[in-house]
Amino acid sequence: MINALPDLVLALIFNFLSDTERIRTATLVCRRWYDVIHSSTVWTKVDFDFQRRITSDILEKFIYAGTREVFLSECHNLEWKDLCHVLSRCRKLEVLVLAWIGYRKQTAVPAQFTEILNIGHLRFLQLSHCKITSSLFGMLPLQCPILEMLFIDGCQDITQESYEISPFKQHEHLKLLCVAYNREALSVHCVVELLKYTKSKVNLDIRGNHFTQDDFDHITQEHHDALDRIKEVDDYQHMITCTLRGLP
Repeated sequence: MINALPDLVLALIFNFLSDTERIRTATLVCRRWYDVIHSSTVWTKVDFDFQRRITSDILEKFIYAGTREVFLSECHNLEWKDLCHVLSRCRKLEVLVLAWIGYRKQTAVPAQFTEILNIGHLRFLQLSHCKITSSLFGMLPLQCPILEMLFIDGCQDITQESYEISPFKQHEHLKLLCVAYNREALSVHCVVELLKYTKSKVNLDIRGNHFTQDDFDHITQEHHDALDRIKEVDDYQHMITCTLRGLP
């Protein structure tokens, strides 16, 4: 019988269930399953994407120091202050997806957020359509030394100057930067500067631009491999999947 298995083996099995299945079904089977499911071993990955009723009180129960991956896209009830408090307990966070958090109330990502990133393990960060200040953007490459993929599409509060002088130009690990539909990032001059990131190795998603052929000609004059490096995020779905599956 399954209940003859050790708690650690049960926890590994429960990791194959969705978050909803764990909470709404498996926890009701018996007291032992309830206790195992609420242990930190099960919640190395917390996925509440598009669960708009999720609150910080619920997250308090399922995010632990050992949580490595957190997916909270479009969880509109979450407040940045409370979210930062919950995430601050994570010590091994590697994947963080927070698209559209604070969008409805136009709440800016607080400076407190950088304290979470200071752990240094983060490899994948999605802040699409969040209100990111230029100051916070400038801190990302310093706080996230091994960051590989950054999604800040729809973030309109970062100035062109901040893109151009960003420490990402010296960053060692960034592979993909998505600035799609960001007005300040989509001038020809700014794209030329973005192509210098990580010693001219970063790939860009710059959807939403209105470049003419002359504009692209100018960009390719500055960077001969520019067209090979300007992609849509969909082209990197395989890369993203491999990155996430490669996490221990």
